[in-house]
Amino acid sequence: MTPPAAPPPTATRQPERPQGEWSADPAGSEAVTSAPPPGYEPRPWQRSRPGGGGWRPRERGPGGTPGGPPPAPPPPQPDARNFADSRPAPPERPAAHEHPPPENRPPTHDDGPPRAPAAGPPAVGVPASGTGNNTVVEGQVRGIQLRSEYRGESQSEVIWTFRVERYDNRGNRVLLVPVEMRGLTFEGSISDGDWVRTRGKMRSGTLCVDQLENLTTGASVRSKRVPKWVMVIAIVLFVAIAAWIAWGAYTIFTADTGPPPGFPEDS
Repeated sequence: MTPPAAPPPTATRQPERPQGEWSADPAGSEAVTSAPPPGYEPRPWQRSRPGGGGWRPRERGPGGTPGGPPPAPPPPQPDARNFADSRPAPPERPAAHEHPPPENRPPTHDDGPPRAPAAGPPAVGVPASGTGNNTVVEGQVRGIQLRSEYRGESQSEVIWTFRVERYDNRGNRVLLVPVEMRGLTFEGSISDGDWVRTRGKMRSGTLCVDQLENLTTGASVRSKRVPKWVMVIAIVLFVAIAAWIAWGAYTIFTADTGPPPGFPEDS
């Protein structure tokens, strides 16, 4: 008696597995099915299995033998908290002690009026024009100093000393002249950095002036002294008084020293 024949096997469709669940293949190895990470690019040795609901790396074969090279790790993603990855490097800044060249700096109140460039920079300490008795200089006022000198007990003379400097377009100093102003009082004022023009006489390397023109403010500065006619009258009076005193002394010492009137004469 022959046993009944077994029914033929029927093909059954495996239900789809949701992503993230574990599944077993015929070889007995397991792998997780999930969606690929953002930015992932499949490698040649990676394959996709139909019906798995997603990708997974190539699995091991039977007996633990590798079925292919191990999957490559995904490319590193920049950390959003690491600002050094996305923030550009700051531009280089000049040192604090460095200053921009004069041609790049903005104009200030110290800058004088525009003037034509000189044919050649004069030597430092040499006036720009004029002779020793009539010298004209023009430039910026630097290093103003004020002092007083007393003449007698009740009269004092005020003295202003400063420098007149000038620079070329590259910031090199081309003119340096010491200036002195004397007077009992002064009409007008100057400040450090004002652009001035003055005329005077050179004495021992210092330009002695009585007035100057402040081109920054448009004012004229003058030193007031004792008028010349007052000085002339004072000198004349002094000479007259000295002459009268000298004449009186002369007459006293040269007069006749005989007996006074009414004195009896010798017989």
